[in-house]
Amino acid sequence: SFPLKHRVDTNGFLFEEKETQRRYAYCSDTAYAPEIIPYIKGVDLLYHEATFAESERRRAAETYHSTARQAAEIAAAASVKKLLIGHYSSRYNELETLLHEA
Repeated sequence: SFPLKHRVDTNGFLFEEKETQRRYAYCSDTAYAPEIIPYIKGVDLLYHEATFAESERRRAAETYHSTARQAAEIAAAASVKKLLIGHYSSRYNELETLLHEA
């Protein structure tokens, strides 16, 4: 595991399938944290929280969460093959905004 950035101690996890050598990373409950990039570099699938849309970037920082765009930035910087966003705020009835930003 590796440390994430949240109000309480939170960890991300890296999983590797022995047979296929596919690698997966799980990062939930974290503010934008470029320091996780070395841990998730080149994974096949990254689950990253995307609690807020970019228009709520300040609120995301205040509550130690991420925007969909920030999740995508982390994925791109880490050369992740696929990004799966989750942990959405209930304020979003439609997820189109978050998907577009990611």
